[in-house]
Amino acid sequence: MFGYMGEILRVDLSNSRVSTEGLAEDACKLFLGGCGLATRYLFDEVPQGADPLGAENRLIFMTGPLTGTESPSAGRYSIVAKSPLTAAWGHANSGGNWGARPPEVVIHPMEDWQFSCSPGVPPDCPRV
Repeated sequence: MFGYMGEILRVDLSNSRVSTEGLAEDACKLFLGGCGLATRYLFDEVPQGADPLGAENRLIFMTGPLTGTESPSAGRYSIVAKSPLTAAWGHANSGGNWGARPPEVVIHPMEDWQFSCSPGVPPDCPRV
């Protein structure tokens, strides 16, 4: 899986747990970059009819395979969730150093992607 670290980091804020899981190689081939893969996980993990502001929604932060390289626009990352405005797919994209070097107190920089689960719980961020 050229360009990927091969693991997904999950941060579950409801239970103050952090875990890793392997990245499916077929998903990397079918869904391009951070936005495509984040959208795939959103549709796979959030049930149809879930409340966008409820615990079933996911707030997914993902980087692409070029993040951290010298390629133009490689410092970008995507954030995907079920939107409260439309009750459908919501996407944001940003750039800078965060995608290549996320804050150490929140995200471990050796994983491909980061998930924050259950956005409706009080902020109690576990250390990673």
